[in-house]
Formats: sequence, structure tokens, C-alpha cells
Amino acid sequence: MTSTTGADWTTRTLPTGRQYTSTRLGSVSVGGTTADVVVYLDPGWFTRGRARGRAEEVLHGANLTTGPGFTEIGYRVEHQEIDPDAFLSRAPADLARLRPGT
Repeated sequence: MTSTTGADWTTRTLPTGRQYTSTRLGSVSVGGTTADVVVYLDPGWFTRGRARGRAEEVLHGANLTTGPGFTEIGYRVEHQEIDPDAFLSRAPADLARLRPGT
């Protein structure tokens, strides 16, 4: 298993003042669509989600975000110790399922 370290994580501040921490693992391409694979650190995500009645597949699922000049597959985790290869191997199937026009 390969783990990311604190040096791989970046904390950014949005114009609203809200901060988020993420790490970009690479990119994947499916059917002409290329997406960055990004993991967001979100402590309490699973606890909050379960409390709201969200299903496990939603809590562990991918989120597709697109904007001018970018497409991103995002995943949320509660801890910085992750297996980047697991996310990178899962991302093509998630992109195929979520990409626009499919």
C-alpha cells in the first residue's frame, strides 16, 4: 500500500473564507473525457452522512465536477492516510458512469 504524506496535501482558502484540504493524484481519460482525480480531506464526512441517512454507496462514491477548462473526479476521506492506487484504479469506472452525455 502506498500512502500520501502531509507534503502531498494542500490547503486552499475559497473567496468565502472556507478552507479545504486536498491532494491531486493524477488524471484519467475515458471516451475522450479527461478528469483530474482529487481526494478531499473532510473529517466527519461519514459520521455526518450516516446521521443524515445517506447510503454507503453515496458516502464512498465519486463526485464529478466540471467547469471552464476542467473536469474532476473527487472523493472524500476522513484521514490523510490513503492508498492513491486504489483511487486511481477506481476513477476510470466512476468517470465512465458519471461523465456528461452518457
